[in-house]
Amino acid sequence: MTPDEFVSVLRSHDRFVAGRAGGVRADLRNQDLSGLRLSNLNLRGALLHGADLSRCVLAGADFRFADLSGARMDDAQTTSAQFGRADLRGISLRRTELRGADFSEADLRPWAGVQGESRPADLSHSKLDRAKLDRVQAADAKLNSASLTGATLRGANLPRANFSGADMTGANLEGARLQDARMVGAILQDAWVKDALLRGADLRGAILAHVDLGTANVRDAKVTPGLARLSAELQAILRDHAVWIDSHGDEGTRADLAGADLSGIDLSFAYLSGASLARANFTDSRLEHAALVLADLRAALLDGADLARADLSGADLSDASLVGADLDRALVGPVVIKGGDGRP
Repeated sequence: MTPDEFVSVLRSHDRFVAGRAGGVRADLRNQDLSGLRLSNLNLRGALLHGADLSRCVLAGADFRFADLSGARMDDAQTTSAQFGRADLRGISLRRTELRGADFSEADLRPWAGVQGESRPADLSHSKLDRAKLDRVQAADAKLNSASLTGATLRGANLPRANFSGADMTGANLEGARLQDARMVGAILQDAWVKDALLRGADLRGAILAHVDLGTANVRDAKVTPGLARLSAELQAILRDHAVWIDSHGDEGTRADLAGADLSGIDLSFAYLSGASLARANFTDSRLEHAALVLADLRAALLDGADLARADLSGADLSDASLVGADLDRALVGPVVIKGGDGRP
């Protein structure tokens, strides 16, 4: 499409939106529009399926009711853009600037491609601070390492969504459905979770300061209750380690807590696989269901610790003290180390 043709399409679309004679809905399906400056553009109801809008400047643009299924908008600038009730199935919005954008009631479910493969909407590493995602449909969406500070997700339907490493400080999750969501290492400080469905969610390593989980459904969720009792520094270390494990070392930092005093703390479901915990004091601590695969626990004090159902596969417990520890149904066998080719 030539620049003149593109301008003609936009003018006809303006007439279409305004209901004037001669108006035609913009059909920009599968078009390469990458890198264009299109601030405050009116593409309400436009057909943009499969379009490439990567690196575009789209601040204040209106995409309400538009079809953006399967489109790419990576690295774009879309501050305060409007996506209300848009079809965003399978859209790619990686590393996109979306501060203050409005996605109310948008469809961010997976998109079934021509080969039948299911492609989830990908908003990973994007900036969604103060964005509105109320009542969105976003099953399986990728929001890992995204920034959602002050965002609203009231009544959003987000089963199995990935929020690992996301910053959700002060977010409003009232009534959100987050069953089986992956929220490893997410920062939920000061978040509002009244009536949120977090059943089966993985919240290992999540920072939950000033969050009242008693107002949410957390049945079968993986939560480490004792994290709130730790110092902010220790919480940050455990959060970064959880992200490190969850991202296979691509993000976060391995925890070095050698000699740390973690005695008497409820660390159920703690995500400490591969952590350096030599000489650490876990006396009388609860470590039920904790992941301690390949952890360095040499000379650690685990007297009276509750390690029921903990996974200690491949952990180094030489010279550790386990007097009175509960290892009921704990895994203490070998672990298979695999190379980059996936083979042992």
